[in-house]
Amino acid sequence: MALQNTPDLIWPAVPLSGTSASSIPVTSITAKITYIFPAPATDSATSFTFRTNTVTTGCTWSVRLETVGADGQPSGTLVATDTEGTVVIADSDDNVWKTVTFTAPASLTKNTLYAIVMGYSSGGGTVDLNLGAYSTGQGAIVYCIPYCSTYNGSVWTHSTAFNWFSAMLLFGSNYYHMPGFLPFVAASGTGFGTGSNPDCRGMKFQLKFPCKIRGFLASIDGDAPYDVKLYDSDGVTVLSTFSITDADFPPVASARVMFGVFSTPVTLVKDTNYYLSVEPTSASTMNLVEGTYISTSVVGASWFESLTNAVFVTAKRSAGVPGAWTEVQGTVPPFGLILSAIDDGVQVGGGSAVPSVKY
Repeated sequence: MALQNTPDLIWPAVPLSGTSASSIPVTSITAKITYIFPAPATDSATSFTFRTNTVTTGCTWSVRLETVGADGQPSGTLVATDTEGTVVIADSDDNVWKTVTFTAPASLTKNTLYAIVMGYSSGGGTVDLNLGAYSTGQGAIVYCIPYCSTYNGSVWTHSTAFNWFSAMLLFGSNYYHMPGFLPFVAASGTGFGTGSNPDCRGMKFQLKFPCKIRGFLASIDGDAPYDVKLYDSDGVTVLSTFSITDADFPPVASARVMFGVFSTPVTLVKDTNYYLSVEPTSASTMNLVEGTYISTSVVGASWFESLTNAVFVTAKRSAGVPGAWTEVQGTVPPFGLILSAIDDGVQVGGGSAVPSVKY
C-alpha cells in the first residue's frame, strides 16, 4: 500500500466555534417547533431524543415525524400511520434528555426532507418551557439545511436564530451522524495556563487508515502564547510542534477556528493512538471550547462510534511535570486534523482495502 497526496481533508469536523448555548422557547399550547432535515440513510426511524433547557411549566409533549410540503414547512401529514409519540416533561425537568419512541417506525428515504414536529399535547392547559439549542455567530458553520421553524398557532416561520439542535434521531440500534444535530450536554470554554492542573489539554485519537497530516484546526481563544504539539503513541515523544508567540491569537474576544501547519507533514499509522495537545507557554489563561456529549447510557454504547472510540479530551499533569494523560471520554475537544495524504488501499497481489470511516 502507498500514501497518495490528496487535497486537504479535515477530520473530524470542528463544529463548536461561534456557537453558544441557547434555548428555543415554547410558551403557548398552540405553539410548535420543527426541525427539518434530509434523511441520512434509507432506514426506519424509531425514536427521537432531545434536551430541555429551563422548564417552568411542563406538559405531555408530542413529537411527530411528518412529511414536508412544497413551501418547505411541515405538511401536517405523518410519514406513515402512528409515526408519532409523546413524553411527559415535568416542571422540574430542567436540562435533561427526553426520548420519544414512535408508536410505529417511520420508513425514511435517504436525502428526502422530513420534519420533526414538537409541541404541547396535554396537561393542564399551559406550557412554558425551552428546548436545548445552539445559536450561531461569527466563525460558526451555519447550515441552510437542517433548519428550524416555529408555529404561532396559524403560520410557520423559518427561524434563523437557531442552527444547531441538542437532539438526535435513532434508527433502531443504528445512529447516523446528521450535521446540525448535536447530542451535546454543553459546549463551554475551559481556561488553563502553565500553572493550571492540568496544564495541557488536547485529544487522543486514532485513524483506521495510514495517512499524513500537515496541520490542524482548533477552536481557541488564545489570550496567551501557546504551543500545539503532536505526540506519538507513547504520549511523550513529540512528532511536531506549532508555536504561537502572540499573546492574543486569534485576536478576538471569544473562540474562533484557527489553523496551523506543521513544518513537515507527519506520517501516522492506522489503529494507533496519538495525542494532539494545546500547551500554554505562560501563566496567562487561554481557553478551549469543549463539547460534552450525551451519556451513552441514554442511547446505548454505539451512539457515536466515530468519536467516542477515537476522539476525546485528554489532559496532562500541571507545572510541566511529565505525567500520564487523563482520558475524559464523552467530551470532544475542538480539533480537526488536516490530512494531506491517505493510503490508496491497493494491496500487493491485487484487490483493495479502501478504508471506511464512519462519521
